Amino acid sequence: MKKGSKMSEEQKRKISKAKKGLKPWNKGKIGVYSKATKRKISEALKGRKNPNYGKPRSKETKRKISKTMKGRKFSEETKRKMSEAKKGKNNPMYGKYHTEETKRKMSKTLKTRKKS
Repeated sequence: MKKGSKMSEEQKRKISKAKKGLKPWNKGKIGVYSKATKRKISEALKGRKNPNYGKPRSKETKRKISKTMKGRKFSEETKRKMSEAKKGKNNPMYGKYHTEETKRKMSKTLKTRKKS
């Protein structure tokens, strides 16, 4: 399949039909690794993409990062978009509130995740 190309409705239906009833690759994969294994994975990944992974940034590095961001000019349209984003008007929950029942459910879910 070409990246960015649109699929026809028929293609979508065929893919959907082929996938029906298949078990997802990640079903039941919670709590698979022991703490020792997780520690080994963590150690193996340290220093990969970022050579400073897990290390605090030096003052020099912070200064360089800060310097690249100073003096950036944004167009009026970009400023307007950022302003709207800050106000939250594009957020689907803008002006809405969770019910007490929903809050209880979310709380319960978070508590069970922390135990795993």
